[in-house]
Amino acid sequence: MMVENMTADHVTSEYLRRCHADERLRSVMLTSHIPASFQNAHELLPRPLFADRKAMDALGADAKSIFDIIISLPERFFDGDLGK
Repeated sequence: MMVENMTADHVTSEYLRRCHADERLRSVMLTSHIPASFQNAHELLPRPLFADRKAMDALGADAKSIFDIIISLPERFFDGDLGK
């Protein structure tokens, strides 16, 4: 079975199936190297996240839109002058 042809749901199902056979997979994130920028994160998923490319691209676009709105707030409310 080729992973390229599998949907994220199929990959997740296969991962969960393998978790029953290999208990180490259930806590893989606890033993994984986490970059310093994520070490102070409140909560991380206890397992890998499997999502298809289209969903991740949409999530990235949404996050960028939110970021763009947030960084535009000073200009919108204070004409760019944070001293007001």
